[in-house]
Amino acid sequence: MLRKVDVREIARVKLEDVKDVLVKSLNDVATAVTVFAPYIASFLRAVRIVAVKLPDLSTIAFTDGYTIYINVYHWLNLSDKDRAYVIIHELLHFMFRHPQRTLAVLRYYAQYITDEDTLRIVNNITNFVCDVFCDVLTPPEIKTDKLHRLSGYDLARFMRELGIDFDDEDLRNHALEDILTMILDKLFKERKIDALKNLLKKVRCTCSNDVLDESLVKELLKNVESIVLQEGDSSLYSRSREEFEYIVREKLAHIYAMCKQAGILPAFMVRELEKLLEAKVKWRILLREYVKEAITGRGLRTWLRVNRRFPHIFPGYRRYNVPNIYALIDTSGSITQTELDQFASELYSILNSFKEAKLTVIFWDAVAYDPMTVKSPQELVSKWRQYCKGGGGTVIKPALQKLLKVMRDRGIVIVMSDAEIYDIEEEETQKLLRDVCGRAVASIFLSSKEKPPLPQGWNFIKIEV
Repeated sequence: MLRKVDVREIARVKLEDVKDVLVKSLNDVATAVTVFAPYIASFLRAVRIVAVKLPDLSTIAFTDGYTIYINVYHWLNLSDKDRAYVIIHELLHFMFRHPQRTLAVLRYYAQYITDEDTLRIVNNITNFVCDVFCDVLTPPEIKTDKLHRLSGYDLARFMRELGIDFDDEDLRNHALEDILTMILDKLFKERKIDALKNLLKKVRCTCSNDVLDESLVKELLKNVESIVLQEGDSSLYSRSREEFEYIVREKLAHIYAMCKQAGILPAFMVRELEKLLEAKVKWRILLREYVKEAITGRGLRTWLRVNRRFPHIFPGYRRYNVPNIYALIDTSGSITQTELDQFASELYSILNSFKEAKLTVIFWDAVAYDPMTVKSPQELVSKWRQYCKGGGGTVIKPALQKLLKVMRDRGIVIVMSDAEIYDIEEEETQKLLRDVCGRAVASIFLSSKEKPPLPQGWNFIKIEV
């Protein structure tokens, strides 16, 4: 841990002179994040981090959704664990786009925010709700008594005292936007301003305004000494704001696919990512991330192989063959031509992206038709019309049985359907789904409707038609 630094000493020193110390403290935090939250460690290195000198601001760090700022007046006197907590907290605000999402909600209430007092209350509310979400997402090992103050219980009590029927389970079922709307409706439509002021004092969130709009940050940092400690990923910061948002969500989709498949994401993190990605990331991105992870992840570090760059220091790498891809395409009467075209287009794209992959397609309605095996996008196009049959009812059992007969390895299984499946809840069908999942390296179910009852291990993606 760095030695404690007097405020007067910080005021005298230039940030350039202590940059090495600040960068080292940040690297130590990155190590802790890798240990306690590996599923977001890669994101930390992609974010721009700037140190600022703000002696009159009680906030340790804050973010506008594009950059994380740390206030050296508080940062240098924190323990290593406290710093890790602060960075993970701000990183979660960044990842889940809290500044951008809260601003989108507040636009609907702009007519009511007419004075500084109201604006301050609204900022406190948004920060409080965002902080609770971050607290629930933060690994318990990294929480500290000094900084960790809020929990889902605080939000549930806050909502109930406002007259909103709400408990801990509701936090898991509602998006950030839903909760903010419930509270702001009470504030502006029922005029419960005094009640909100008293409640905000109880939860002590008025000193933690760390989710700020970009324009407020620019105003705050006018004539303030600052220095960049980490530049961030050039693929993010060389783009327009619209492209920035798109790339961030692509990175989130990659984390979601990779970690969910590995089973290392906390349940609440899975739900929050699903809620965020469902509305903002096109289903094709999620599908390709699942397939890419299943293919590129097929390797193993082993001492039985010599590492070419560092022999006898690090283990070598043994790569396994690219797995086969098995696609079960629903061609029943309820499937539209638009859906079939999308299915074909996406399989074409997968073959085009992963040249070594072999694709086996089973078309099915109430029966399973002859499998079609292709090795190139061109072959898929030439064979599609010949093998694509259907128009009847929707029974998946025969297709799953045929799939288990033709699967020769731990391949990737993709089921494409509208999920209006007659026998999906039958015990025998559920057993077949479990058997397929157990044999596959990845099992993915795509549907244009709601998620069907799927056994554990299946990944579900809702498609847009």
